[in-house]
Amino acid sequence: MEKWKYRHTLLDSISNCIVADAIYDNEDETTVEKFLRESTINKNKIAITTDLDKKYASIIPKLGFKHQLCIFHTKKKA
Repeated sequence: MEKWKYRHTLLDSISNCIVADAIYDNEDETTVEKFLRESTINKNKIAITTDLDKKYASIIPKLGFKHQLCIFHTKKKA
C-alpha cells in the first residue's frame, strides 16, 4: 500500500533560494507549525507568503510573522 509523504519548503522571497526543506507524513496544522518554528529559529521575523490554505491563518501570526497571501493564488481563485 502506497503512503503519501508531504514536502514542506520555505523559500527566501528575495533570492528565491530554498531556506528549509523537509518531508513529513502529515500536512496538518501541527506539522506545518513545527516545520515553520524549527526552520525560522534565529531568523528575522518579517513575513511569510502562502497560498490560500486556511491552516496558515492561525499559525503564522503565532510565530511572530506577518501573513501575506500569494498574488498568483489570489488571482487564480478570483
